[in-house]
Order: sequence, then C-alpha cells, then structure tokens
Amino acid sequence: MAAGSSVEIDGSLSGVSRSILLRCGMERALEDDLSRAEAHVANGQARLAQQREIIAELDREGHDTAPAKDMLASFERTQAMHIANRDRIAGKLAALD
Repeated sequence: MAAGSSVEIDGSLSGVSRSILLRCGMERALEDDLSRAEAHVANGQARLAQQREIIAELDREGHDTAPAKDMLASFERTQAMHIANRDRIAGKLAALD
C-alpha cells in the first residue's frame, strides 16, 4: 500500500482515519440532536404563546386564571430546560470545530 493510505494491510482503518470517521459521526449525531433541540425550543415558544393567550382570554371572561398560570410556569420551566439542552449541544458541536 502507498504511504499515507488510510487502510492497513489487514484491511482495518488506521487510527487517524478511524478518529476522523468517529469525529464525523459524532458531529452528524450532534447536528441531529441540535436540530431536534431547536424544534423543541420552537414548539415550546408556540406553547408558551398559546398558554398566555388562554390566560388572557380567561382573565377577560372573569375566570380564575391560577390553574392556567401554574401550567404556564410549568411550561416556562420546561422551556428553560429545552434552551439549556440546545445550548449544551451547540457548545459540544462548536468544540468539535
């Protein structure tokens, strides 16, 4: 085999080539994870907006808004977790570059 080849005589990948492939696979997996995390954040934003509209409507109609506000607080906590997860994944992906 020629010098610098990525395949050793026994047909297995050299350590460098294996490392590059693992890195590419990890990058692809992180990109997929980031895409899903961004979708969760976007869906969370929509859910928060919808819940705020529900609260406003309940308030206009003179209904008790406490349960709806409790649910909004829960959605906000979940959204904070989605954002933190997205940022964590984005950081890992940036560290590969």
